[in-house]
Amino acid sequence: MTPVSGGPGAAVRSTPPAAPRAAPARPEAARTPAPAAPSEPVARARPAAPPEPRRPSALARGLSAAAGALVRGSSRLFGQVKTRGATAVGDFRARPEHSRWRAYALGCYGLIVAATLAGQLYSSNPLGVYVKVQHVELPVSTLIFVRNDSRFAWKHARIVVNGIYSHSRDEIAAGESLPLDLDKAFAVKDGSGKTLRRPPRNLPLQSLALDCDRGRYETELK
Repeated sequence: MTPVSGGPGAAVRSTPPAAPRAAPARPEAARTPAPAAPSEPVARARPAAPPEPRRPSALARGLSAAAGALVRGSSRLFGQVKTRGATAVGDFRARPEHSRWRAYALGCYGLIVAATLAGQLYSSNPLGVYVKVQHVELPVSTLIFVRNDSRFAWKHARIVVNGIYSHSRDEIAAGESLPLDLDKAFAVKDGSGKTLRRPPRNLPLQSLALDCDRGRYETELK
């Protein structure tokens, strides 16, 4: 606006400045409500109290008391027996007869062990002789099989049947088997070794004996 000039001497009035326009109000943004504070945790439920143990019945109490009395009585009884046994053993050991009885007991035990070992080691055939007799009808003859079942050779062996007829060998090796014909292998000889007579083919055999450097064996023949 242009100021209006007045007359002389008139005061010049200044026009006040116009008030500034207010800026349009902006809509405020919607505020997000703050999250509510978490509530306090719910108190956990307490476990139920265990049921009170049932009191034993009168019968159970009676059985328990009887068992306890039996155990105490047995302990007392066996304790007395143990004490008396220990006393008796001590008295027995204090006697001079104790050493003699102990020597007798050890001696009997040694005899039993020795007899057992002797029975196990004893053999009625220490030479390991195997004998078999076979009768043949056609032609009539008798065969005697003798075998050395030991681990050692028989030297200077002499086989005798019925205590009369004999057959001699310088050596019969271990495991060797001899088939001997009765009327050909056996004979009665004189001091010079000359054959005097031979047994018949159907001679009933009663016994057989074998002598060698390792011992003698004799058996009955049936």
